[in-house]
Amino acid sequence: MEELTAFLEVVEYTLRTSVRASVAGVHRGILPGSTGRFAGYTSLVHRPDLRRVDPVATQRARSPVPLIRRYRSTVAVPVVALVDLTASMAWAGRYVRLREVAKLCVCLAYSAYRLGDRFALIGYREDGVWYVPPSRSPRQAWEVGAGLWDYRPPERSAGAPRGSLAGFYQALALLPTSTAFVFWISDFYLSEEAVRWGLAHVCRHDAVAVVLRDPVETQGQLRDGWVRLMDAETGERRSLWVRPRLRAEIARRVRQWDAWLGEACRQFGVDLYPVMGPFRVEAFIAFFLDRRCGASPS
Repeated sequence: MEELTAFLEVVEYTLRTSVRASVAGVHRGILPGSTGRFAGYTSLVHRPDLRRVDPVATQRARSPVPLIRRYRSTVAVPVVALVDLTASMAWAGRYVRLREVAKLCVCLAYSAYRLGDRFALIGYREDGVWYVPPSRSPRQAWEVGAGLWDYRPPERSAGAPRGSLAGFYQALALLPTSTAFVFWISDFYLSEEAVRWGLAHVCRHDAVAVVLRDPVETQGQLRDGWVRLMDAETGERRSLWVRPRLRAEIARRVRQWDAWLGEACRQFGVDLYPVMGPFRVEAFIAFFLDRRCGASPS
């Protein structure tokens, strides 16, 4: 678990739009403020505030009416990790999927703490949720990361049939009512209907869909010969004779599903961030640099 310390780094995540909020922070607010980001000048007639008069700007503009400095408020927003903890997330190919999730959430929680935002985690299983309420605590990043690092989804959730979405719907209901920055972290092996339902909820916020993939899935690197496979979501077990053609077909279907997922995210205005293998902070920083510059993150 010492590996998690390497991910206690600040990523200056950026929001797409201005936010209506009252708590001071670093993100662009909608409302004008007395401090924050400088937003230009207006005349004393339009904003009678003698404390904000700028005599130098007034003189340079040769304005007969004093000019007033305008500011746009900077605010804090909740950062929410909506994490898939269902059975399929127990995948361990080249990488242990939930350990990559732990690294990502450590980075997010620590960044939120350093930027003045509150971090919350909503993890969903087949039969319920794991909820960590919004908090700005220096210990939260490590506590959340440690919990995810050791977490192992049960093969069968007590009280719920395999493939149940009860926990998923409960988790969506726990999303904040005010604007938040939501990271939906999953392998997205859900039905098209469930994916669209989730996107319809997270798109009410500034949202990023984080898709986790392993090279075994995307490149078809299963070994040749008989392989005993189990669908973690349904519990179905099958024996398959793995051969080059089958490996290519598995990889093709994963790529086909990911292409559909990318199109669905575009339709709902949700950015997509693929984690192909290990989570890397440098790639995460580059994603937000592209986002800040207005480039397509996908």
